[in-house]
Amino acid sequence: MTTPQEPTLGQLPNAQPHSGPADGLTDATVAAYLRAHPDFFVRHPTVLAELQVPHVAAGAASSLLERQLLVLREKIKVLEQRTMEMVHHAQENDAIADRLMTWLRNLLLQASPVARADQLPSALATAFSIPSVGLGLWQGPAAKATDTAHPPPNWWLATDDEIAHMAQDLSRPLCLSVNTHQAGLAARLLTEDVQSVALLPLRQGAAPEVFGLLVLGSPDPSRFTQDHGTAFLERIAELSSAALLGLTAAPSNQPIG
Repeated sequence: MTTPQEPTLGQLPNAQPHSGPADGLTDATVAAYLRAHPDFFVRHPTVLAELQVPHVAAGAASSLLERQLLVLREKIKVLEQRTMEMVHHAQENDAIADRLMTWLRNLLLQASPVARADQLPSALATAFSIPSVGLGLWQGPAAKATDTAHPPPNWWLATDDEIAHMAQDLSRPLCLSVNTHQAGLAARLLTEDVQSVALLPLRQGAAPEVFGLLVLGSPDPSRFTQDHGTAFLERIAELSSAALLGLTAAPSNQPIG
């Protein structure tokens, strides 16, 4: 019975021709050999004990096991940092969800859709620290009352207003610099000077028709940018639309208030 011959570097399945030292050894071939034969240090424990790996920073020598321990510690630090970031983001999301629920609950406690429309901008600004919030509605009976007993509310817009035409083309919330044409039109709904805005179209479910526009504005040009995520803004638009649907679903002869 013959004893199996110990594998050599030349027997590596992926060994390729190379030019290098006279003995044919390179960093790549040694690394490939060790990967292909992970039991090497089991078969040669004295080699493992004799290896000394220089510290990258200090230049002093350490054993291979010490070097591996340092590498593992660095990986653990990276994982801990990522875990802390995930926890931080989760806490932020929980806080946002709490503010969202409080805002929505207070909004739905209002006696009528008109009262909800009156309160919505200021309540949203307070809940999420938004410097300026504006609302424009142009569909439904509330936008049709022009008599002196029930004058149009400050969120009233005509159906042929430029803002109404612009908002109809929005399929989802859009963040823009105030210097753009769309943001410039929407800024008419705001009472303060702003540098960036978020446009939130209001519609009934998946209906293509837009019945209003919610505008969030900030003097900070980086608050609402084109690369700003819109998932949270979409939730605000959906909830605001649902809270205001009574304005569009009521009979046409229903008075305001």
